[in-house]
Amino acid sequence: MNQKLENLLNYNKEELSVKLKEVYNDQKLSPTARAIARWIEIVVIGIISFSCFIDGEVMYGVLWSVGGVYTFYRLVNSKIEDKETLDDLDKITEGIENFKKYKKGELGIEISEELVKKTEKGIGKNLPYLLKVSGLSRMLAFVPVLNIFQDETHMYTHREGALVRLWEGTLTTQGLKYYSNENIKTLQNEEGITI
Repeated sequence: MNQKLENLLNYNKEELSVKLKEVYNDQKLSPTARAIARWIEIVVIGIISFSCFIDGEVMYGVLWSVGGVYTFYRLVNSKIEDKETLDDLDKITEGIENFKKYKKGELGIEISEELVKKTEKGIGKNLPYLLKVSGLSRMLAFVPVLNIFQDETHMYTHREGALVRLWEGTLTTQGLKYYSNENIKTLQNEEGITI
């Protein structure tokens, strides 16, 4: 294991959970700033969709209008996203804790060396993004239209974000979902182990 990964795995469960949640809360915009960013986007999208309808481009007008509705949905339902993201951060903490237990030999299950290396690679690539605030992402939240695709919480809520890549994995990394309590119990039952 390289030094960078060892440093990431030095956090205990409580410290990691608190750190992940603190960074997430710091990454978010304040309610006022979030409302301003979303309303700017809604106004710009409204102007674009209105001009599309005037120019006879009905299909483009409808597509832009859908973007405006989605932005309004994100404005209204920000608290729901927060609860889901905080739950996902708890899952990440659980997965990392179980991975550390496996590395110490405490789980009593066999996992191939290839999966372990892929897990280490996923943690090394994605966890650092969840442990620091991105000023660029916070600024992009105020750029109309662009923030539909990358807003201030992109690393937490979008499919390409570090949180999802860390939990689900990618083509070259193993997700921490494999180390969830549920999956560990399944693997232990398959091997007839009780811990």
